[in-house]
Amino acid sequence: MRERISTAQREELDRDGVTWLHSDFFNNDYPVTQHFLDEAKSHFLLHDSIPLDIPVHLLQGEQDEDVPWETALAISQRLISRKSPSPSSRTATTA
Repeated sequence: MRERISTAQREELDRDGVTWLHSDFFNNDYPVTQHFLDEAKSHFLLHDSIPLDIPVHLLQGEQDEDVPWETALAISQRLISRKSPSPSSRTATTA
């Protein structure tokens, strides 16, 4: 996320530990703290396989401005299930 914010916001985050981001979904800006960003790294799922033994449907719009459509493809390639075909045989469809 640090790569997606402005230089001024990165400086504010480094100096104050918090910066405020604009939201198109809410009337107010929202805080993002350095603690949040550091802690979020421990929840990153796309560096390894994701073992799930349940059906998974991924819906992702190609015009989503906040989450690139390639994210759904990356997730689908990392899903592993004993009951499903190998990740390389799966395809992802975007809308």
